[in-house]
Amino acid sequence: MLRINRWNRFAGLSALGLALTLALTTNLDAQGFGRGGPGRGPGPGFGFEGPMAMALDLTDAQKAQFRSIREAAQAESEPARQQLEQAREQLQAAVEAGQSGAALQGMAAQQGELMGQLIGIQASSHEQMFALLTPEQKQKLEQLKADRKAGWEKRTSRRQSRNAPSSDR
Repeated sequence: MLRINRWNRFAGLSALGLALTLALTTNLDAQGFGRGGPGRGPGPGFGFEGPMAMALDLTDAQKAQFRSIREAAQAESEPARQQLEQAREQLQAAVEAGQSGAALQGMAAQQGELMGQLIGIQASSHEQMFALLTPEQKQKLEQLKADRKAGWEKRTSRRQSRNAPSSDR
């Protein structure tokens, strides 16, 4: 009985953590922040590097400024990222030790605060990068984001229709 109770706590907290993570990352993706993760700058493909830099025709000066902003954001976020990793480990240990729901909620709240700090750092770096774009580049970026969103919705729709139960069965 005790094992089931611990498992239920762990599963519930894992689901809560996953839901928070998905909610936060979905919100960031909807805003065009990429997949680099909080404090890590823009993610691959939709960051201001590689294909995105080519699509926006960034100047060498813009690329250098973006790199500098990203590196500063990484340095600023490092302490919070380390604290978040420690907090995750503490929460895992607390779940395995069978601590109470109130203690676990407090630990989860601490993780939420740290994630909020990381997201704030990421948002600030993206704001700084966006401010460096020309009006034409901003327009092109909005079009690329719209195209990306449309492709994502198309793939999601296709996946849902593929997984939908067939009425012919």
